This record gives sequence, structure tokens and C-alpha cells, in this order.
Amino acid sequence: MTSFWSTRVLIGGAVVVLSYGLLAPGPVASAVYALVAASSVIAVVLGIRAGFKKDTTPWWFLAAGLTAWTAGDVYTGILENTQGGAPFPSWADAGYVVGYVLVVAALLVARDLFGRLVAPVDVLDAAMMTAGIGLASWVVVSAQFGDTPTSVWLGLFYTEIDVFVLVVVLSIFLRRRATTVTLVLLGVGLAIMVIADYGSYVWSAGPALNLVLNMLWLTAYVLFAAAAVRPESPPPEPTFSRRSTGLSRLALMTLAVALTPVAMTVQLARGVPASDWGSVAVVATGIMVAIGAVRVWMFLQLLGRQAQALRESATTAG
Repeated sequence: MTSFWSTRVLIGGAVVVLSYGLLAPGPVASAVYALVAASSVIAVVLGIRAGFKKDTTPWWFLAAGLTAWTAGDVYTGILENTQGGAPFPSWADAGYVVGYVLVVAALLVARDLFGRLVAPVDVLDAAMMTAGIGLASWVVVSAQFGDTPTSVWLGLFYTEIDVFVLVVVLSIFLRRRATTVTLVLLGVGLAIMVIADYGSYVWSAGPALNLVLNMLWLTAYVLFAAAAVRPESPPPEPTFSRRSTGLSRLALMTLAVALTPVAMTVQLARGVPASDWGSVAVVATGIMVAIGAVRVWMFLQLLGRQAQALRESATTAG
């Protein structure tokens, strides 16, 4: 019976999302979208109240984050149906920004029987990857939202937080911690949400693309709701390959470092003066160097602890 309500939410949500794809843009479509978003908040609260969640703190953070996102969606829908579109930025962005902060908080405090889902090293890796993507994202975002500094920096914030959340979710999967159905639903939902959001800022907008993005966001809301109403089961013992996990981390770090010179080359090829983007490159590089130094320090600390353990073992054996 653990999947009774979750399965029905998934089936019903799939029907609603597909039906939304058939609706013409307008008040009805906006109302359906808002209803699905609000339903995800209700589902999380009901899941907590029903005792489905052992650790309720991250779920309350998630509920608050989804509420902020829903408020932004409702406000955006009102502007689209009364003024022909929402400006960027608008008051809806206040809800989106707060929502992202709360969702990140939910990820950082989430735990299972084996400890926190997100280890400090995962946060550092995600931060380094985000800094590496930062300059590359800025190249695209600054060109698309170059009318005001506020829109540029807000667009940069969204793309950066999207990358951060995605890398954190991937780190959970790479460490074989997302082995329960609930965590898989949440992980896939977050991945869909942030990929769609990132795409909305780097791809050219159009009616067809907007419809696809809206359906992806609705799918994420449905997955959050399905995860919320599914009673938690004890997670199996984590089984992960340290070698494959280490290689995956190395690949991500290499990509992060490589993106900065690539972005700089693109800007030079476009004829953009270095004075317009040099400060961003310096900040991105500085962040990566600082985080890299912390990672090296942590590695040396680990080696020291292992060496001490070996010495103690040898002394005991002797």
C-alpha cells in the first residue's frame, strides 16, 4: 500500500500535464498550471501530516519553497493574461528566488539512516562546478538580457542556482544514495525543474518552446507531489564504487575548469572588449582556486587520518 497514493498522483498528474499541452494559452491554461503547482504544496503538507515522513524538516523547507514558486507562477499567469506578458524582472522573481533558496536548504538538511544526503564535499564540488559554469552562462545571459544590470544578474543567478542544484542531485545519485523510490522521484523532479529553467534563459523563447517548458515544470510539480504522499521505506545499504564516483567528480571538475578559457575565447571571438567581462572571469577563477585549495586541504587531512590509523594499527599489532 506504500505506493497507493503516489501511483495515483503520477497517473492523474500525467493526464493533467498532457491535457495542459492541448490547451490554448489563456486563463484556463494558467488556472490549470496554478492548480497543479498548488496541489504539489498541498501534497507535501498532507504527506507530513499523515506521518509519511520521518524527518520532516527538509519537507517543510520543500513545502515553503514550492509555495514561493507557486506564488510566482500565479503572479506570472495574471500578468500574461492581463498585460500580455510578464516583464523581467517582476515581483514573480521574488517568489522564484526565495523558492530556490528554500529548496537548496531542503537538500542540505536532508538525511537518511546513513547520514546527510549531501556531504560537505558535494557542496564544494557543486560550488566549483557552478563557478566554472558562471562565466559561460554569463556570456549567453548577458547577450539575451542585456537591457539592465538587474536582469543580467538575475538571469545569471537563475542559471547558477540551476547548475548548483543539478550537480548536488547528480552527486547523490553518483554516491548511490538515491536508492528509494521517494528520493528518485524527488531527484528526477528537481533535475527536470532546473534543466527546464536553465533552458528558458539560454534558448530563444517561442510559443512551442514555452509550452514544452511549462509541461516540464508541471511534470516536476507532479513528481514532487508523488514523492510527498509516498510513505518512506528504510533505504538499503549504500553500494557505490569509490573509483567510479572519484572519476565522475574528476570529470566534473575538469569540465568546470575548462569552461572558463572556453568562455573567454568565445568573448574574444565575438569582439567583446575584455573590460566588459574581465571582472567576471577573475571572480569565477578566484572562486574555483579557493574551492580547489579547500579540496586539497581536505584531501591532505584525509591522508593524515589514514596514516595515523595505519600507525596505530601497526603499534597495536606489534
